[in-house]
Amino acid sequence: MSVMDSFRLDGKVALVSGGAGLYGMHIVEALAEAGASVTVASRDMVALDRCAKD
Repeated sequence: MSVMDSFRLDGKVALVSGGAGLYGMHIVEALAEAGASVTVASRDMVALDRCAKD
């Protein structure tokens, strides 16, 4: 069993405020890789669009 198997988030929903920022994007990516459905909030709509496309 790998470490990621211990931290699976399948079926969970995560809300990340500031998710389009420098650190937030990494957190969003990690949560999504762990299986969570991620909702991202940000004040910067341009960065938010870029984050959503990534």
